[in-house]
Amino acid sequence: MSSQNAGTIIKLFHGFFHKKPSRSSLLLPVAPSKMQINVSGLMGMISQTEDDELDCGQTYELLDQYAEIMERGEDPQILLPKVYRHLNRCKDCHEELTALLAAIQSDHEKNRN
Repeated sequence: MSSQNAGTIIKLFHGFFHKKPSRSSLLLPVAPSKMQINVSGLMGMISQTEDDELDCGQTYELLDQYAEIMERGEDPQILLPKVYRHLNRCKDCHEELTALLAAIQSDHEKNRN
């Protein structure tokens, strides 16, 4: 894929798929509307936190680089460990990465035909 095509896909992705998570969705392991807090899940999340973690916004800004690393067959866990940790803990950001990778794969397939 040319870098111009990758840049276009990334711009489209940012425009169509990005949504900022609500503050409460970052703090609670369950939706606030359910009015039920999974205390053991919350404690588990707290015990796994680190001083220099990325938030969803910071992770989102690096998703294109993360996807490119994956596309090159390199190890993102080594090259972007903070993003890797965040994606393993955050369902919303992981879904954003999955959508970006699907868009890139679709572009690859379209360029092959």
